[in-house]
Amino acid sequence: SIIFYIAFVLGGVVLFRDVPGDDLASSYLACRMLVEGKDEHIYVHHPEYFHVVDDPEWENAAQQAGFTGFYHPYVQTPLWIWILQPLCGSLSFPAFNLIFLVMGFLSLAGVVLIAGVLWIPRFLERPILVGTALLILGLMTPTHYTAFLNQTQPLFILMAMLAVFFESRNRPTLAGILLAIAALVKITPAALALYWLLTRRYRPAISFILSSALLAVLTIALLGTDIATAFTAELRRISDVMLVAYNNQSLAAWLGESLYPTADIFNWQILPLPSSIKILSWGLLGLVVLAAAVVYKLRSAPSRRLDAITTAMVLVASTIFAPIAWSHYYVILIIPIIILLDHGLRTRRCWLIAITCAAAMMNIWPIALNQVEPNPNSLTILRGHFLSGVLLLGLLFVGAISLIRQSRMGIVTTAADEGG
Repeated sequence: SIIFYIAFVLGGVVLFRDVPGDDLASSYLACRMLVEGKDEHIYVHHPEYFHVVDDPEWENAAQQAGFTGFYHPYVQTPLWIWILQPLCGSLSFPAFNLIFLVMGFLSLAGVVLIAGVLWIPRFLERPILVGTALLILGLMTPTHYTAFLNQTQPLFILMAMLAVFFESRNRPTLAGILLAIAALVKITPAALALYWLLTRRYRPAISFILSSALLAVLTIALLGTDIATAFTAELRRISDVMLVAYNNQSLAAWLGESLYPTADIFNWQILPLPSSIKILSWGLLGLVVLAAAVVYKLRSAPSRRLDAITTAMVLVASTIFAPIAWSHYYVILIIPIIILLDHGLRTRRCWLIAITCAAAMMNIWPIALNQVEPNPNSLTILRGHFLSGVLLLGLLFVGAISLIRQSRMGIVTTAADEGG
């Protein structure tokens, strides 16, 4: 199995070694503003277009660092760029870019590894399953787009998965700390903490809450109230933004196409997010988390497979129902894909395998849009990532109900499935 992981990481780094790293540049340049004491330039943004920074300080910093791509506004916690100061203050952007490219592919491989160790024991016994999972992940356009932008998303998905792993190993404090760090930067992993609360796993949930509070205090202590206030204002601004651009693969963007029919999907014009869509999006996320918790509590005995399915439900829902769900976020779909394929193989349900494969294909070119060169063809499903997420979420729910029925009827497949 280790050969497949090494091949995936090395192959990815070699193939994408010359990526511009447009999204990573946001962290790098914002970090440079912090290093140089130009705090007021960290959260600058264009008043009309979401993806544009109209600031000469950023342009000068990009030229000095050797960045030649298209940088975007920085919208994440200031604590992240504070941590990055030793790197951004001493490295050119190309060197910084390469380090995070390697970390990104290592993180993606780590996500598959943890999912296998946690929920799919056969991964450790049959290397062909590992190879298949990594091949699917390697073919997915969200993976290509993540690498092209050199996004940090895989790193924080890995942290969320590590949090799930340590929670399952009765390390609740560490689980809460890791999830708090992931949620501080990407926010949506916090849905897992709500899931823990609803399933009465109070210790990791409390650890998450306390760790989040501590990180908030650290942000103010280390960076001051002005930067912390600017970050809070940035969060409020983003929470009211509607983007119908092709690479926003959220429920809000899908619904927004009918509300803003004249908007250019190949642009990132800032549009107002209707309160009704915001309430619907967050309401559906809460409903799915609640449903996952209810299903989990209905089990008659601990079940590794049921825990896998309900956790995956939360991860998928926190992606597709966020008002802004960039297409590269959908690398997370590899988790429900491999869980459902394993479930289909175990239960010999060909229809489940077929539909899961169809959902996976919706994330692979030519059915999925090539995000790097977005030229749709006759086969392209423009919101394919979102629709595949919805489809996989439905399959996960059906699988969960099926497992509950089996447990109530006293049907046990293998001893490895039980006890988690």
